[in-house]
Amino acid sequence: MKRLLYKIITSIIFIAGLLVIIYPFYMDYRNQKKQKEVIVEYKNTIGKMTDEEMNELLEEAEKYNEELSKHGESRFYDDNITEGYEDILDPSGRGIIGYIIIPKIEVELPIYHGTKESILQVAAGHLKGSSFPIGGESTHSVIAGHRGLPTASLFTHIDELKKGDYFEITVLNRTVTYEVDDISVVKPEEIKNLKIVEGQDYTTLLTCTPYGINTHRLLVRGKRILDEEKVHEVIKDEINKVSDLMMISIIIVIFIIGYICFRIVRRVRKKRHLSK
Repeated sequence: MKRLLYKIITSIIFIAGLLVIIYPFYMDYRNQKKQKEVIVEYKNTIGKMTDEEMNELLEEAEKYNEELSKHGESRFYDDNITEGYEDILDPSGRGIIGYIIIPKIEVELPIYHGTKESILQVAAGHLKGSSFPIGGESTHSVIAGHRGLPTASLFTHIDELKKGDYFEITVLNRTVTYEVDDISVVKPEEIKNLKIVEGQDYTTLLTCTPYGINTHRLLVRGKRILDEEKVHEVIKDEINKVSDLMMISIIIVIFIIGYICFRIVRRVRKKRHLSK
């Protein structure tokens, strides 16, 4: 009896340890699933809009970006420039500007207005005072995301991006594609790398670094490319491969847990039968 009890306790501890290991992956999967549902809702919302309605919203964002470019830099702390910011590009009324896809690191996230903690816990945020991510000359958009959260990967693996990698941003019926052309690490107060450059179309992905210490900021800048259609097809292929791999991994983990539970139950029943 003692030997059986020992085996049961050992098995419970093993399963508990396995669940602790699996928990972050499961929560990340749930968050990714939730954010994909948000993106689908966003797509459904804009699918009901006319081209004229979407063009009106884009023109409003373009005027905002033009106002920023007149000053030659992003205006992160100027309330006069950012007045009415939350009302621009918000077709769903939920604060969602659009969504970003970074295939190399398996990221597909909605982009919300602002960088409040409640946003960055689950999605990506657009830095208020930077250009809206709709493309155009003399624009520089900044998209922020957290790293190292136990419940969501978000921008955790952004340090794996190299020059030449791609990411794309979709806002309404407009998709813009960027190729990483510069990677830098700066102090939180250093914003010169986020300034608008005349004639250039940039988007910078921003997160904290080093991992778990967060004393600096990692900036991964992308420059818009012209041959977007070809790159878009490459990105779609990579996303499909990633989705298939994730599903296979989940099935394998579920099978392992189920098999372990089956073995434990079978062993307990066998011991009970022998003891009779």
